[in-house]
Amino acid sequence: MYTPDEVRSLVTRYIDMMCNNDIDGIMELYAEGAVSEDPVGGPAHEGKDAIRAFYAAVTPALHVELKGPVCVAANSCAFLLLARHNFEDHSSYLDATDVFTFNDEGKITHMQAFWNMADVREQP
Repeated sequence: MYTPDEVRSLVTRYIDMMCNNDIDGIMELYAEGAVSEDPVGGPAHEGKDAIRAFYAAVTPALHVELKGPVCVAANSCAFLLLARHNFEDHSSYLDATDVFTFNDEGKITHMQAFWNMADVREQP
């Protein structure tokens, strides 16, 4: 398993890859058979093909920014993001808390994004 500093570095790389629409890079972070819940309570994306399709659909219009520390405990981490969704000439904003769970090789086995459409707003 990675050290806390390595996990924080992984999260920073993930955010950079999200902002640069680097789907291949993001997928390298995931383990085979991983599950992504984005948002929690919505349909889960199970397996790398489903997770890739999800990121391919959402990242082109999304910019994310880390808004606090990456909290690492055992084989998991949690971090707060500010997400900006761009659509034509309009942007909307949303706070989200993401949680990653890792396997012994440091690959993401479970990703959870906690956010709610009711919290979308016009200003950061």
